[in-house]
Amino acid sequence: MELVSVLKQLSNEENSTLYVSILFGIVIITIFLFLNFTRKKNNQNLPPCPPKLPFIGNLHQLGTLPHRSFHELSKKHGPLMLLELGQVPTLVVSSADVAKEIIKNHDVVFSDRPQTTAANIFTYGCKDVGFAPYGEEWRQKRKICVLELLSVKRVCSFCFVREQEVAELVGGIRESYVRNKGSCVNLSELLISTSNNIVSRCILGQKYNPPKDCNDKNFGELGRKLMRQFSCFSVKDFFPSFGWIDSVRGLISEMNATSIAFDSFLEDVIEEHIIRRRNKEKKKGDDHFEKKDFVDILLELQENNMLQFEDSQDNLKAILVDMFVGGSDTTSTTLEWTFAELLKNPKAMKKAQEEANNFKCESTKVFINAWAIQRDPKLWEEAEEFIPERFENNQVDIKGLDFQLIPFGVGRRGCPGISFGLVSTGYVLANLLYWFDWKLHGEDEGDIDMDEMCGLTQQIMKSFEGRMASSFSVLKQLPYEKSSTLYLLSTIGVISIFLLLKLTRTRRNKSNNLPPSPPKLPLIGNLHQLGRLPHRSFHELSKKYGSLMFLQLGQIPTLVISSADTAKEITKNHDIIFSSRPQVTAAKIFVYRCKDVAFSPYSEEWRQKRKICVLELLSLKRVKSFQSIRQEEVVELVNSIRESCATSKVGSVINLSEMMIAASNNIVSRCVLGQKYDAPKDGRSNNFGDLGRKLMKHFADFCVGDFYPNLGWVDVLRGLIPEFKTTFAGLEACFDELIEEHKRMKKNNEEPLSIKKDFVEILLQVQEDSVLDFQLTGEAIKAILADMFVGGSDTTSTTLEWTFAELLKNPNVMKKAQEEVRRVVGRKSKVEENDVNQMNYLHCVIKESLRLHPPLPLLVPRETLSGVEVKGYDIPPKTRVFFNVWGIQRDPELWENPEDFLPERFENNQVDFKGQDFQFLPFGTGRRGCPGISFGLTSTEYILANLLYWFDWKLCDKNGQLLHDVDMSELCGLTVTKKVPLHVQPIPYYSNSVTKEESRDSPEFQNPNPDETKSNSCVHLLRELAERSTMGSPSGLATVQGRQPLFSFGLISDVQYADIPDGRSFHGVPRYYRHSILVLQRAVKEWNALQKHKFVMNFGDIVDGNCPKDQSLNAVKKVVDEFARFRGPVYHMIGNHCLYNLPRSKLLPILEIQSIDDGCAYYDFSPVPEYRFVVLDAFDISAVGWPKDHPRTLEALKFLRERNPNKDKNSPRGLVGLERRFLMFNGGIGKEQMEWLDRVLQDAMKLKQKVVICCHVPLDPGATEYEALLWNYDEVMDVIHRYNCVKVCLGGHNHRDGYSIDSHGVHHRVFEAALECPPGRNAYGNVDVYDDQISLVGIDRIESKRR
Repeated sequence: MELVSVLKQLSNEENSTLYVSILFGIVIITIFLFLNFTRKKNNQNLPPCPPKLPFIGNLHQLGTLPHRSFHELSKKHGPLMLLELGQVPTLVVSSADVAKEIIKNHDVVFSDRPQTTAANIFTYGCKDVGFAPYGEEWRQKRKICVLELLSVKRVCSFCFVREQEVAELVGGIRESYVRNKGSCVNLSELLISTSNNIVSRCILGQKYNPPKDCNDKNFGELGRKLMRQFSCFSVKDFFPSFGWIDSVRGLISEMNATSIAFDSFLEDVIEEHIIRRRNKEKKKGDDHFEKKDFVDILLELQENNMLQFEDSQDNLKAILVDMFVGGSDTTSTTLEWTFAELLKNPKAMKKAQEEANNFKCESTKVFINAWAIQRDPKLWEEAEEFIPERFENNQVDIKGLDFQLIPFGVGRRGCPGISFGLVSTGYVLANLLYWFDWKLHGEDEGDIDMDEMCGLTQQIMKSFEGRMASSFSVLKQLPYEKSSTLYLLSTIGVISIFLLLKLTRTRRNKSNNLPPSPPKLPLIGNLHQLGRLPHRSFHELSKKYGSLMFLQLGQIPTLVISSADTAKEITKNHDIIFSSRPQVTAAKIFVYRCKDVAFSPYSEEWRQKRKICVLELLSLKRVKSFQSIRQEEVVELVNSIRESCATSKVGSVINLSEMMIAASNNIVSRCVLGQKYDAPKDGRSNNFGDLGRKLMKHFADFCVGDFYPNLGWVDVLRGLIPEFKTTFAGLEACFDELIEEHKRMKKNNEEPLSIKKDFVEILLQVQEDSVLDFQLTGEAIKAILADMFVGGSDTTSTTLEWTFAELLKNPNVMKKAQEEVRRVVGRKSKVEENDVNQMNYLHCVIKESLRLHPPLPLLVPRETLSGVEVKGYDIPPKTRVFFNVWGIQRDPELWENPEDFLPERFENNQVDFKGQDFQFLPFGTGRRGCPGISFGLTSTEYILANLLYWFDWKLCDKNGQLLHDVDMSELCGLTVTKKVPLHVQPIPYYSNSVTKEESRDSPEFQNPNPDETKSNSCVHLLRELAERSTMGSPSGLATVQGRQPLFSFGLISDVQYADIPDGRSFHGVPRYYRHSILVLQRAVKEWNALQKHKFVMNFGDIVDGNCPKDQSLNAVKKVVDEFARFRGPVYHMIGNHCLYNLPRSKLLPILEIQSIDDGCAYYDFSPVPEYRFVVLDAFDISAVGWPKDHPRTLEALKFLRERNPNKDKNSPRGLVGLERRFLMFNGGIGKEQMEWLDRVLQDAMKLKQKVVICCHVPLDPGATEYEALLWNYDEVMDVIHRYNCVKVCLGGHNHRDGYSIDSHGVHHRVFEAALECPPGRNAYGNVDVYDDQISLVGIDRIESKRR
C-alpha cells in the first residue's frame, strides 16, 4: 500500500523522467531486468549506438527536447543511430540521404506504427489512420481521408469557415486595440483558439468553444484534456511489461474517463447529424448546416456502402479523433513559430506584409528527425537563420519529394492533410500581417524567447504578447472651426471654477510620453495661440516645437502634423487609428447626427456610403456626364462678363470673386440638386441659395461645445444652436420638396429638367435598388446631399480665386497660360473640355496654386480611435488631429523657393495631389482623402480656361483705379479665402477667325430655350444649332455651314428583339423586347427619308438571348428583313446575343457577312477613297457561338478559368477593377484577326486613309463599364496605336452612351441600346463624315458628339 501511495503522489509530477527514476527502487522487477539484459541479440550488425545504462537504455539521454538530444547524439554517432529506449529498440534517422533510401527502397517495411497507450484508448484500439498498423484496412481508411475529407476541393469548400473564424480573430484583436490602451494580446492563445475552431467546425460542425448561448455542447474542455493526455508519459510505451504501473498511478483511469466522455460527445454529434439527415432539415442562414462537415461526409459514405472496411461507429469516431488531433495543434504551433520568427526578423515581417488590395528491423520504433535534417548545414546555407528568401525561385517543397524538407513526413505514412492545415495557416497569417503591424510586448525587439516545450507538438515555451498598430488607410474630414476667443473669454469668467476642477483632474492612466507642446494657460490650454489664421500659427509653433506637436485646445487634446515624413508614417502604419472624426456641433445638426460621409465616424456603414459617392456620384464617368451643365454655366459666366464690357463705355470693373463663386455654386447645385443655386422659387417654400449661404457660414462658426464638450449649453444660451436649427429646418424642407418632386416625376414618367441624372435621382435609385448592406434612409440621403454641396462649392471657388489672384500677381505666368489656352483652342468658336486635357501648363498653374493655397490648409480634423505610438511618442485616444498641409507644402526642405509662385516646378514632374506624394496633399490622403477631386478640378480647369481664352485682364480696385499689386491677405472661414475680393477689368479677346459680331451671335454664348431642352428628342435643336454655327473644328463634331460631307451613314445598336413580354436586365434596367423592332422601323424610315446615307451600320445583338430557341431563326430573319428595307447596303456585326440564338454557320449567311477565316466575322470596306471602315469580330475567342469542342471555345474557357474564380463565369463577384471584364458574355480577338488588323492598318497608312474601327464590344475602359469591355482590349489598342490613321472606335454592348479619348487621341464612342427605349422613344443616329471631322446627330437617347 505504501508503494501505491508513493506512486499516486508522484503521478502529479509533470516531468516524465521522475516516473522513470522510481523504477530503480522497485525490487520486484529485478528478475525482468536480469532476463532483459542477458538475452542474446539475433542481429549483431546494428547501427551505431550511444552507451546505454542498465534497464533504461538510452532514456536518460532524451532530455526535455528529444529532437535536440537526438541531433547532438547524431553528430557523434552518425545519421543512422540505434537507441534502446527502455525495452523498445529505436532507430533515429538524421540525414536526408538515409531518409530518401528508406522511403525509396523500404517504404512498406517502415510503414507500421507502434501501438501507444493513448492511441489505443482514444482511437478505439488504433482503428484510425494516424496510429493504425499498416494493412489493407488502413489503406482504405487513408484513401477515404485523402479523397473525401482532405482533398483540395474539400479544403476549398471550407473557405467560409476560415474566413469567418479569421474575421472573428481580427475583429477581436481590433476591438481589444480600440478598447484598451497599450492593447497587448496573448497572440499564442488567440492562434490556438482560432485554429481549433476552424478544425472543430470542419470536422464536427461546431466551434471548439461555442458561445454560452449556443446549443452546441462544449467540446473545448474535452479537446484540451485529450490533447494533454496524448502527450503524457506512459510507462507502457517504453516498458511494455510494466503497463500496470500506468494503472496504479491513475493515468489509465484518467485517460479512460476522458475517452468515455469524448465518446459520448461524439455519439451525440453523430446522432444529431443522423437525425438531421433523416429528416432532411437544414437551418437556413447557418453556414455549418449548409456545408458538409466530416461527420456528414463519413455518414454519407456509410449510407452509400462506399466504405471498404467495417463501417462500425468506432471506426468513424476514430477517424474523427484523428482529424482533430492531427489538425489543431499542428496548425496553431506552425502559426506560433512562424509569427515568433517574423517578430524576431523585422525585415522578413516587413517583406511578408508588403506581399500580403497556399524502418530498420522488426518491432523497432523509428524516428525520422526532420528537425535535424532541416537544419543540416550540408543541405542548408546558414541553416540556423530564418531566411524565407531561400525558397524564392527554389523548387524544394514540403510535399515529401525533397528529403531535405519533410516537416509533414514522407512516403505512405506522410501526412494526408497538408492542404487542410496549410490553407488555414496561410490564411490566418496573411490576415494578421495585412490588418496589423506588430510589436513584441515586454521584450526588446529581436530578443524573443525561442525556448521550446515538448508536448504533442513542439511549442514555444513562453506565450508571446503582441502590441499591434492597425494598418488601414488614413482618413479625413471637413473644415475646422473659426476661433472666437473674445466670446470664449467672456464666457469662462462665469464657469472658471468648474473648468479648473475639470481640467486639473489627474488621469492616472494617461501617458506622460506626449509629443512636445507649447506652454498652456489654465482653462483654455493653447487656444490663445491659434490666432485668426490657425494654419499660420501652427506653422510658426512647429518651427520651435517640431513637426509633431501636442496642444490642448480647451478640453480637446490636439495633435498637429507639420511634416511629410510624419504624415507618411501615420498613413502607412496607423491608418485605422487616425480614421475617425470629431463630432462637431454643426455636423451633428446639419448632417443628421453625422449620417453623412465627411463627418461620419469610421465604420462599415461609412465605407458603404463612401463607396456610393465614389462609384455612383463622383466617378469619372459621372463627372463627364455633367459636361453640359459646366458648359452652360460657363457660357452664362462669359456672357455676363461680355455684357458688362458692352454696357460700359469706359473700362468696366467686375467683382470676379463673386462671379466665380456664383458659377461654381450653380454647377455644384445643378449636379447635386438639379437646380441652380439661386433658382426662382417656383412655388417652393425656400430658396436654396439663401439657405446654402447660411449653411456655409454656420459651418465656420465657433462653437463652445466643440472645445468644451461639457459646456455645449453655452451655445444654446448665446443663440447659436437655435439659429442652426432654424437654418436646418429650412434646408430640410428644401431637400424634402426636391426629393418629393423627383419621386413624382419618376412616378409620372416625366422628363427631368436636366437630361442627365442629378445626385438626388441617383441616390433615390440606389435606395430603390436595395443593393446595399445597410439601409439608405431618407436622412442619410439628405446628409449626403449636404455633404456634396458643402464639399464641392466653396473649395472650387476658393481654388479659382487664389489661382486667378496669383496669375494677376505674376503677369508672365498669366501670359504663358493664355498663350497655351489660345493655341490649343485655335480657330474654334468655343473652349471644349477635351481641349483642357491638352493644356499642360494650365494644369501646372492649378497645381502650384493648390500648393501655395490649399482650400483647407489643415484639411478636415480627424480623431484617433485609440492610443498609438508615433515617432516614439504616445498619442492618447480621442485626440483631435490636424494635418497642416499649408506648412508641409511650403517646407523649404521639400520645395525650392517655396514662397514663390512657379508653375514650371511641376513640368516634367510626377508629383501629384492624389495622396501618394506626401509633400503635396491639398486633398488629403488615404481612406478619408477627398473622393471628389475630379468633380471639383474639372470645373476649376474649365472655368479658368474660358476666362483666360475670352478675356485679357487688368487689376484694379472696386472704383476702377488700376493697381500694380494684389492684396493676398487671407480670411479664415469654411475655407481660407482671399480677404479682399478680386476686382478686375476684363478686355474681350477676339481671335483672327472670330469677329466681334460673330462671337456675340455664336450659339455657344446664347442661353438655350428651356422648352427645347425638355423635348423628348434633341435632334431638331441640335440641327438648328448646327445651322447657326460659324466655324467647324478639326477635332470637333458640328455640322459645318456651307460644306457637304464626303458621305453619311446611319447607325443603331443592340436591337435585341424578341416576341416576349418586357423584362429587366441584371441591373434592373427595363427592357422592351417587342418595342425595339419599332425603333428600328422608325430609324429605317428616317434614313430613307434623308436620302443621303450611303450605308447603315448595325452594331450587333439584333435578337435577344431570351428569345425562345424555336423562334430564333424567324426572329433573326424578321429583324434582318427590317434592315433590308433601307435603300442601301447594311453592314452587320455579331454580338453575344446573336450567338446565343444561332450558330455562326447559320448566322453569317443571313447577315451576309463574308467570312475571311473559318467562320470569323471580321472584314473591312471603303465607302470613299479617303476612309476605311474596319469591322472586328469581338467573339473570335469566345465560349459562345463556336462548337463546344472547337479550339476557340476551349481557349476561351481556359482563359476564363484562369482569371475568373466564380463557378458562374458571367458573375464578376470578387473581381476588382479591370478584372471585371473577364466574363463569359464578353469575348476576345485572336491572333489571326490581330495580324489581319495590323495588315489592314498598314495598307490604310499607305493609301493615306482615315480609319473607323467598329466592334460590338467596346475597346476603351473610359467609354464603358468594365463588365462590358473586350477581354484583350489592350492588345487590340496596342496594334491600333501603332498607326495614326485610326480616328475613332465605335461600339455597342454596354447599352449606355459612353465617350472617351484615349492616351493617343483616338476617340471612343459607345451607343445606347434600342432595346432599352421605352415606347415612343428612340435610339439611333445619323453621321456626316467630312475630310477633317465626323459629326454624329444622335436621335433621342443617343447623345450627339463630334470627333
